[in-house]
This record gives sequence, C-alpha cells and structure tokens, in this order.
Amino acid sequence: MGIGQVKIISFVVLLFVVVLSAQARVIKGILGRGEAAVVGITAEEGQFLALQRARADAIEQAAGIKLLGSTLVCNNMLAGDFIKTFTRGFIIAEEIKWLPLEQFQSDPKIPPIPMYLVQIKADVNVPQKNNPPISLQASLNKQIFASGEHAVIKITTSEDAYVAVFNIRADDKIEMLYPNNYTTAQVIYANKNFLFPSADSGVILKMFPLKKHKQDTEAFLIAASHVKEKISPFTKHFQCEKLYSVPEFFKLYADIANSLTEIILSYNVHK
Repeated sequence: MGIGQVKIISFVVLLFVVVLSAQARVIKGILGRGEAAVVGITAEEGQFLALQRARADAIEQAAGIKLLGSTLVCNNMLAGDFIKTFTRGFIIAEEIKWLPLEQFQSDPKIPPIPMYLVQIKADVNVPQKNNPPISLQASLNKQIFASGEHAVIKITTSEDAYVAVFNIRADDKIEMLYPNNYTTAQVIYANKNFLFPSADSGVILKMFPLKKHKQDTEAFLIAASHVKEKISPFTKHFQCEKLYSVPEFFKLYADIANSLTEIILSYNVHK
C-alpha cells in the first residue's frame, strides 16, 4: 500500500491521438511531467512522488480537468491527491523518462535541495460510463495509521453488487485484496454495511510503511459492479496476491470500467 504496506494475515499541448469506441475514449501519446523536491523523505520516495505527479498530469490532460495546479511536489501527503485522479482516466501504457537531477530553492537563505524530474509518455483510457451507476459509499476506520495498526474498510452499495478492494501501494504496484484466497467473492446486499475484513473472516489488514521508509502514502481502490452474472467480474479479470504494474492493472481494469463505480481512499502509514 501507498505510504504504508498492507499485509494480509490469515489465522487458520501536445498532439494527441484519440481513439474512440463505444466503450471508452483512448488518448495516445500524452506527455505528463512531475517534479518532486526531496524534503524530509528518501530519494526513493521522491522518485515515487514525481512519477505519481506525472501520471496525474497526464490523466488531467486526457480527461480535460485541472485539479492539482503545479507539477512541483514539496509535500509527501499530496500523493493521496495524485492517486485520486486515477479514476478520471486509466493509464494503460507508459514510457518513463527520468530527466537530469535539479535543485530546488524556495529562499536564498535556505540551502538548495535535490529535485527529481520525470516525464512520461502515456496512453490514457477515459471511461465513458454507460449504465446507471451504482451508488457506492466507502470509508476507512482511520486515515493515518501507526505501524502495526489494523485497517478496516466499510462499504455500502445502493443495490446488490459485487465489490472488490485493490491496494495502490507505495512500491508502485497494485494488488487485489478482496476477493482473495481466504474470502471468496460474494454478492453484497443493498444498503447493508459490508466490512473488509470482516470480524469472522480470519483475515486482518496490518499496516506497515515500506522498509527503510519512515512513512508512506497509499490508497485503497474500492469498486462495485452490477450483478449480471454468477461470477464476479473482478475474479474473472484479476488474480489475488498478484502484484500488477500501474499500466498492467489499468489496462485490465479499463475492460470493465464502464460498468463500475469506484472510490479511492488514500491513507498515510508511519513508523
């Protein structure tokens, strides 16, 4: 998980190429840019922040929105804002180019600090929601976790639905946490609170930052689908306990996204 690693424990102005389809709009060759000043974080965290900002920049351009302002990142907590743009458009392919390291100095009286710069060339799938969306509500028991604390997600849908819980991790991977090998997919009933993990599941989400990190910002992606078949679409498209790269995950997710409703819940984990 983003600024924190979740462990499941079981007890027992560019020229864009636009491709239109009935399901989605794919815009190819968008250049996104991100910059991150290394302030109170490791070099690895700075690289992660710059890359997430570049992705958010590409998605903003593809979706025709502007939410985040400058591409310069000086605050680690902003990673959650970057991740939240991921449902506005799905990066299904990317080429990453790291630019020469620069320096950032906000005041001549303060020594300059290293700054990472990255540019990505991305293909972005902008979802076109066709079906009436399911009303989805989701919340975390906490937004800031100390190492070792447990996360619990509460989910409610307006109609019977399949749901999935994905973890957008700080090591730049995405993992499906539910359904999993311990808890199979099931229909969630309308207007009934569904907890993941449930008290009787034999599963806990124990939160940790990544090794050598003091803190991390990550997110849960909660998705809900109409019940049209006997098998959950999430089970069909994703494997539990498999780590997907961001483009690999969203290329699969885009295949079913038009019939889904999703919410991103960002959180912080610290030692």
